[in-house]
Amino acid sequence: MLNNQQLEARKAGLFSTDAAGALGLSKYKTPVSVWLEKTGQTEPPDISGIEAVKMGNIMEPVIARLYSEAVGTPIIYLGDQTRWHNSKKWMGSHYDYGLSDGSKLIEIKNFSAMRRKEFGENGEGDVPTDVLIQCIHEAAVSGISAVDVAVLFGGQEFCIFPLIVEDAAIDRLVSLEEGFWENFVIPLVYPEPRTEEETRMLFKTDNGNSFPASNEVLTAVRQLRGVRDAIKSLEEKETDLKVMIQNDLAECSTLIGHDGEILATWKKAKASATFDKRKFADENPAMYARYITTTEGSRRFLLK
Repeated sequence: MLNNQQLEARKAGLFSTDAAGALGLSKYKTPVSVWLEKTGQTEPPDISGIEAVKMGNIMEPVIARLYSEAVGTPIIYLGDQTRWHNSKKWMGSHYDYGLSDGSKLIEIKNFSAMRRKEFGENGEGDVPTDVLIQCIHEAAVSGISAVDVAVLFGGQEFCIFPLIVEDAAIDRLVSLEEGFWENFVIPLVYPEPRTEEETRMLFKTDNGNSFPASNEVLTAVRQLRGVRDAIKSLEEKETDLKVMIQNDLAECSTLIGHDGEILATWKKAKASATFDKRKFADENPAMYARYITTTEGSRRFLLK
């Protein structure tokens, strides 16, 4: 678990857990979210309260002990150190553990069993892209090419995935990260957004002004109208087909094909309890007012 000083240091550069996100190769971060953090426009999300993160912190020394016992070699804790690349001063890293002679880094992971399929066989160096990029980044900063990824899957299966990071991989990653840092972070030029979520992150408010559309954007508007018309048509067709099937089912629960295959089910869901906010406000107006909070509105995109 990083201390406050290490968390503050992370704002000054790209770290191993930022790398995949900065390059658009992460499920958890995007180039825009990393850019907003590194340019000081947003704070990194506080993940300390997430159950998986808390369990990861608890299990880290346990997994480290499993690794040490498996390889028969004592290891040392490196998590209290912040390291910077010798020449790329924007490139930093925090490590988990390493061999005492400095010949190898050990990256500790506590993953759910669902992620097991993303890895290869135990003892082989087949790891998912986000983990691989993290290890290459750490090798680049430390100058240590050997990195073992020690993973406990679902609290039951312990595996070690050994990596030897080649110079060519380091050079390529450093070049890509440098491009992100120098082309976007330093000049304060945001990366091109790829999702609606990213555009909302970049442009949270509007200024009320009008803006003339370029020919390219005019084409995009026409295409979007066409897409929405097609979606509406398909939704209407979907409704017609569902009504036909439901009418045929009537009070029956399951629709069966000629070969006995279950084609569809139509069953009543369990009753659920909901809080009647309006009734509570009418009967307890003072108490209701005490718990009202104002949430900042978000921009709505409407195609006219």
